[in-house]
This record gives sequence, C-alpha cells and structure tokens, in this order.
Amino acid sequence: MKNKLLYLATAAMACFGLWSCDDDIETPPVVIPSTDLVANTTIADLKAEYWSSDRNSAALVPSRSDGSHTIIRGRVISMDASGNIYKAFCLDDGSAAITVSADTTKLYKQYQFGQEVLIDVTGLYIGFYNGLMQLGGLGEYNGAPSMTFMSTTAMKQHAFPNGLPDYAKVDTATVTIAEMAAAKRDAAELRKWQSRLVRFDDVEFIDAGKQFSVGTNTDRYIKDASGNRINVRCSYRASFCDATIPYGKGSVVGILSTYGTDWQVLMLDQYSYFGFDGTAPDVPDEPVGNGDGTEANPYTVGQIIAMNPQGNKDNPDEKDKWVSGYIVGWADMTSIFYINNETAKFETPATVATNLLLAATPDEKEYDKCLGIQLPAGDVRKALNLVENPGNLGKKLEIKGNICKYSGVPGMRDASAYKLDGQGTGGDTPNPPAGDAIFSETFVNGNLGQFVASVETSGSWTGWYAKTNFPPCAIANSYIDGTNEAATAWLISPVIDLSNATGATITLEHGFGFYFPTQQDSFCTVNIREEGGEWNALTLTVFPPKKESGNWTDFAANTIDISAYDGKKVEVGFKYVNDGNQSIAWEIKNFAIKGSVK
Repeated sequence: MKNKLLYLATAAMACFGLWSCDDDIETPPVVIPSTDLVANTTIADLKAEYWSSDRNSAALVPSRSDGSHTIIRGRVISMDASGNIYKAFCLDDGSAAITVSADTTKLYKQYQFGQEVLIDVTGLYIGFYNGLMQLGGLGEYNGAPSMTFMSTTAMKQHAFPNGLPDYAKVDTATVTIAEMAAAKRDAAELRKWQSRLVRFDDVEFIDAGKQFSVGTNTDRYIKDASGNRINVRCSYRASFCDATIPYGKGSVVGILSTYGTDWQVLMLDQYSYFGFDGTAPDVPDEPVGNGDGTEANPYTVGQIIAMNPQGNKDNPDEKDKWVSGYIVGWADMTSIFYINNETAKFETPATVATNLLLAATPDEKEYDKCLGIQLPAGDVRKALNLVENPGNLGKKLEIKGNICKYSGVPGMRDASAYKLDGQGTGGDTPNPPAGDAIFSETFVNGNLGQFVASVETSGSWTGWYAKTNFPPCAIANSYIDGTNEAATAWLISPVIDLSNATGATITLEHGFGFYFPTQQDSFCTVNIREEGGEWNALTLTVFPPKKESGNWTDFAANTIDISAYDGKKVEVGFKYVNDGNQSIAWEIKNFAIKGSVK
C-alpha cells in the first residue's frame, strides 16, 4: 500500500517564494529548470549491476560499449533542510531508490523535495559506505576503496533538475517493522528497499520523554505491538534534536537507510513523526546502585547503563572493573553485528558462545536494559557461554573486565575473571572446569581471533582475512580486480593442548563462493599436525548444497573425528589453494575442538 505524503511547511520553504501575497509587488517570472538528458536505465537496474556483498566498495561508472552515457531519472524523496539528513538526497523512480552524496549542504535548495532530477552517472562512483549503496565520489575505509561525497562541481555537472516540484508524486510506502526485518536478510529485498521513503504506523518510541539527540548522533528505537524494533537515527545537527520524544502510539516517516548490517530510519524533519497523543506514565525511578567497580562492591547493571560508555576495545572507559547482574541471554550476531531487538535472545539453546546479556533481574526480556558482555577465548568463555552451559541462564554473575560500548550497547570486553553464583576465578576461588569445549573460535567478530594467516604463493592477494559484512566470517578469496590469482594460503590455529582429552572432535561451519564442491578436493582442506610436525589432511564430509544460481552457498556444519590425537598438542590449519583457473572463495566460522577432559 502506498500513501501520498506532503510536507507542507518545508515544501513551502523550498519553493522560494514562487507566489506573492502582495498584488502591488511585481512578481519575478518563474524559472522552470529543464534538461535535455534522457534516461536510458532504471535505478533498480543500475543498483543490480553494481550491487555487492562487500560493505565498502567503489566503482567508477564507465561509458557504455557504444560510447554513450548511463542516465537515470527519478524524483527527490528526501530533504536535508532540517539537518537530519546530511550532504545527501535520495532519488526514487518507482523501480527503486538510491542515495546521492555530495560535499555540500543545503541541497534541498537546488534539488527540491518532489522535483524530478536526471543524473548522468557516467564518470561518477557507485558503491557502498558501511553497507549503504550510493552515488558519489571515491573514498577510503581501512585502506580499501569506499564511497564518499562527490565534489560540488561534480554534482552540478552530473545532476540536473527537470521541472518544478510535485509533492503529490512522492510515494511513501507504508510498511511494518517485521517486514523490513525480513527484507534486510535477502539481497534482492535489501536492494529494493534501501533508500526508500517509508512510513510505520501504530508504533511507539522506546525512549519517549527523552530528547531526540543531545550532542551526538543518537539511536532512538520505535517498536510495534509485537515488540519488533527498528532504529530511528537522530543527528545532533537536526533542527528538532532537542525536542522531546512523544509518548503514545503514532506514525513515523523517513528514509530507510543502512548502517553496517542494520536499518536506520532517517526522519526528514519535525513533521516526520505525528499522531502521538500519549502522556508520560507515572513510573517510579529504578534504583541504579552505588557500586565502585571493585570485587567487594561491583558496579550494577543500572550504573553501567547510566554511565553510557562510549569507549572501545582499544580505549575502554574503565579497565579491570567488576559488574554484578544476572545472565539473561545472548546475542546472535552471525549476520547482524549489533545487539538489538532482533539479535538479542533470552532463551536456550544458544548458538553463539562469544557473548552474554547481563541484566539487573533474572527475568529481563528487554535488550536495552541489558549489558553486552564479550567472552574472550579461554576459561571465561568455556565456563560461562550458554552454548555449552545452558544451565547458566538466570544465574547471578559477577564479572571483571573493561567497561566500554560493545556491539552498540553498554557493556564489557576482555573479561578476565568471574564468580558464577559465588564460584569462579575471582578472589581465592579455584579455576572452573574446562568443560566440553577444549578450544573454540568464532570468526564473526571482525577479526581472525587466535588464528594466524600466512601466504605461501600469491600475486597481489594478501591471504585470509576477516569479513565483517554479511555474513561475517574468515574468508580466503584470491579473485582480485577481475583476475583469478594463483595462490596458496594458510589460516593456522595456536597450539591446542589435548594432553588430557579423550574422544576429541573438530566442529566447524564452512561455505563457498563462485565454486561449489560437492566432495573433498585439494583446493580447500582442513589439516592437523602435532606441534612442529607434518601436516595431515582431514576429510570434510558435509558441503553446502550446490547452487544452481548465485555466487554464494549457505554454511554447512562438519564434525571430524581427531581422537587419534588424544593426549597430544596439535595445530589445525585451513589450506586454501587456487590454481588461477577458476574463482574460489572459502568461508569458515564457529570452529571448535571438543572432547572429554580427564
């Protein structure tokens, strides 16, 4: 269903006084902009041609084979007048929408809401900046090509208004939060909905009563009657940033943008939220607590949430502090690398061992009232994670680590000690039992963890790396700039001690791109050796279903018997080989060695 949405106040401002209320003042003639450009492709087709699974990329749009240029046309469906949308506008032609970024402000004066615009995209860059596809200029992110703003000159040379604004032709799609949550998990749907103007009805703001933004860009979530949530991103530059978020239920309208792997709705102005008529409930303040972060007097969950830490792994807000609360769940960040309503899980069995959710009470079910606790590889993870220890759900936990933001929420990283129902590694208590997992590593956290990458032979390719966009994992892929490079590369574990193990097994999940083997071959092998010894290839028996179309498979789980190495110290290596004759991408995640410990 589509609604016609008119922003009368801002639209009137955008018209620049085309009409006068004073008959005695001579009105200058209206200049109607026009262009001779003729569109020869749709926005949907343009996006499909350059769409990628890479979170950051940039490609220069060349001339066509006959020397002609690629030209799109669409209607402006956004405004940067309020400051909530910055140096960009969105163009929609009915087939899809795209964000156009330029290094200039007040774009709404030249490219007006509801106005048709034609863009000669030849000579511009198209690609992604942290998951959002856009037209713009060439930038860089972590040393790799990425999108940024095109220059003001380039914008004027490539983007041409055509005719006067017609607000009635701006289509706003009425959608639900649940529909958009499903859409972002499918590449075609993501491509279809990204940068569209959408409307959510019968929703409420979670942070009602607070200001939209105070001094920094702020995530303000809305939710529906079923508890589904979506982020409404509010800029500190917005003219309405210090307005009070309303109570009750109403409607929210905005551009459906992307940051990382999650949606963020960008409201156009102060008229983008309406119909909210609720009054503030009379709710007593919850006690925050008065801990000081020591083992004897830990911080409470409420204190850390009130602290709103902004630090990261390298620069935490506070180091080596204790926090007390209850284990209430975990976050499934295998495809969305943020803790939010979709990724937060408050039940077992769990499938991710690298984190916990900690709350003030054992029955909490709201993720924004929880701390995100990262569990580093080692004894702390073995003893606390809910994959191997589902009985930990609901238990009281005191844990020591570095206070910082973790995956978008207040939390802790690099936990080094704990007390679970009073027992653990804190104070004089003994170390925990090793448990079922002797060693585990996930590659969904943006790094290779304890594994080390090395390249035996290659051209320009640098070997295995951690892929952070969907799906996050460790990946080897020597298809570089349109060329298959011959390469041999390893990803090797640290030495793993099986001295006290019996019945050891390897479990792992793997997937492929471009090339889809259905049985073990010599291109992608799992290998094992005693410490310092010779490598021996193991046999993978489970492969993802062969793809009839598309470039990537799903992940398939394997369990490999390595009991022949019980009582020894071993290393495990993933060997990637490309002979240069075909495209091969191999992805690994959620590796573990399990067994009984004497």
